[in-house]
Amino acid sequence: MTEVKGISGAEKEATKYWGYALLLLVVVSLFFLILRFSGRSFVIVDFEILIIYMPTILCVLVYAMMIGRMVQRGAARALIQASGATW
Repeated sequence: MTEVKGISGAEKEATKYWGYALLLLVVVSLFFLILRFSGRSFVIVDFEILIIYMPTILCVLVYAMMIGRMVQRGAARALIQASGATW
């Protein structure tokens, strides 16, 4: 994998950790959705939406923003290199 200038190691680590958190939240959300559709839900709908699904949606948005920034920086660097300019 090529190193992209302008993206710090801490930013990559933070993105990795957000990815792990997103994976955990998606698994928990899918578990509760399966319980809900099977008729075995054990929490009320309001709690389920506010405590389980909203954090998952927020995590998806934050993770998408972080990945988007990394892709933008990589795309900008590729454009600069293609033009022959130095970074």
